[in-house]
Amino acid sequence: MDFIQFLKKYNSYTVPVISVIVAWGFFYLSMALLNITEEALTFILLIPVAVFFIMHYLGLYGIKKRLIQGLIIFLIVALVGSAVNASFLPLQDNQVTTQMPHYGINVTATETPYATVASSYNISLVLTNVSNFSSANYWLVISGYATGYTDNISKSHLKALNEGGKKALIYYNTGSLKPDLYFYTFYFQEANNSVTGVGPILSYSASLVLMLQIHYLPYLVLFELMFVTGVFIARTIENSKKARMVKPS
Repeated sequence: MDFIQFLKKYNSYTVPVISVIVAWGFFYLSMALLNITEEALTFILLIPVAVFFIMHYLGLYGIKKRLIQGLIIFLIVALVGSAVNASFLPLQDNQVTTQMPHYGINVTATETPYATVASSYNISLVLTNVSNFSSANYWLVISGYATGYTDNISKSHLKALNEGGKKALIYYNTGSLKPDLYFYTFYFQEANNSVTGVGPILSYSASLVLMLQIHYLPYLVLFELMFVTGVFIARTIENSKKARMVKPS
């Protein structure tokens, strides 16, 4: 028995294993290329297509068997995808650029160090096209995802440099922080004018839980819908071929 025959003979086991490995590859590739182009995320959409062809090539037939196997595979694949996202989160660009439309202010925010244990962490915000900066009200909120940590820093505790009234630098140095996934939100004048960034990232487990909450169910539903659609389309095509092959009596 050669290797391919072995894979086909035990396809109930080999199909899930190969499918998960292939899915991990697509997730890894999409995350690795994400900083180059957002279109890299389309690699993820190839996962249910790949699973369908793996089943077909290894001879896993029967609509009921495919649907059950597909559901089990995508449950695992959604977990794998969340884990890959969590592992790549510290490697992604953490600079956030946005505009506060009510004031026409452009804001660029950065947190450093991003994924390294340190005695303090710096959050810097560069505001351009800003006027009346000295009289404006602003504040910063830092929160921990898993620990429930919250620090509300008022304007009086933030360092600020104003360059000619058109450009301002606001920054804050924290103390040491416990292992967690942190977010910061800078508010300017009104709560609906804000910018939120990620960092520091000091806990993989907290990142994984967040990715599971954000991605697990969407991945599972998307993959299963695409797969079920493909299975029934293939079944319809197959039945159509069989009907054409039947000669009229």
